[in-house]
Amino acid sequence: MRFVEDLGSAYRASGRDRPVMDGYVHHPYPESSQVPIDLPHPRTTTIGLADYDKLVALLGEAFDGTAQEGAEMPILYVEIGIETGVPPEKRPLYTGSEIVPTVDPVEQARIYRQTLRLAACQPTVALVLLFHFRDEPALEGRQSGVRYVDGAPKPSLAPVRESLLAAADGRLADRCAE
Repeated sequence: MRFVEDLGSAYRASGRDRPVMDGYVHHPYPESSQVPIDLPHPRTTTIGLADYDKLVALLGEAFDGTAQEGAEMPILYVEIGIETGVPPEKRPLYTGSEIVPTVDPVEQARIYRQTLRLAACQPTVALVLLFHFRDEPALEGRQSGVRYVDGAPKPSLAPVRESLLAAADGRLADRCAE
């Protein structure tokens, strides 16, 4: 939050009469892959996917009334990654030790669908970038892909693909009132 507040203050103090950005990139990292992606943070400075209203209000406070879009600025959610554990048969392909809690690929697919549904119901969200497509080989890195490090598909690949298609054709946004 402090970054956006400071950016807005600096922008206003500059007297600039043109925007400095076309959209706001936000990394809505959950605390871990085991924390619900739709957990709101009403009493903290954390801004996750369920804190859309807080983010829009913050952008509005920082930039509304200037040449820079604020509350209506496109939001781009990037680096959303839900880490899965590595099955024993794939373990020789990875190095190091896992350092964060993980979920199974079925849960990963469910969370990615929930992520896309939340974003589809947030009017100014213009992009969601899942991070990564393929796992990193070092377990200290990210195993949030829908493919293992060798390129083999995880059980989450097909359901995530279906969720992406549903989001692209509006089938997830149709359920915003639910």
